[in-house]
Amino acid sequence: MPIKIEQRSSPEDIQNPLLRYRAQRGHGGRSIEFVAVDHGIEMGMLSYEDRSDTFLAFIYEIFVLPQFRKRGVAAMLLSHAEMFAVRQQCQAVRLEPRPLDETPELSQLESWYRRTGYLRSAEYPKLMEKSLPIPD
Repeated sequence: MPIKIEQRSSPEDIQNPLLRYRAQRGHGGRSIEFVAVDHGIEMGMLSYEDRSDTFLAFIYEIFVLPQFRKRGVAAMLLSHAEMFAVRQQCQAVRLEPRPLDETPELSQLESWYRRTGYLRSAEYPKLMEKSLPIPD
């Protein structure tokens, strides 16, 4: 069974204590958590804020448990969030690249985001953003 991305309506619905803690820290009034799950085991999470009223999505955090890193889990979570944003008619996704522990370093993280299509925001230099395709 391949890795699935599941939506959680509340951080309390996340079973893994570290992922739940990370989600609780970033959870706001319009936040949604996406969790990568493989055979019932939660591997990582992404905290997404719906700002579709401004045609914008914001990603607060992507966190993958250390034992599941380097397997493409973060890329799957990011891709899922971007597709979700497109369905919500968002025109862009913004995020602030911040290493959440000792790995990766900020330069590695920024490089990874650039490879996935994110660029520095002209308006907000600390942020990176990606333009999304407009649905037909």
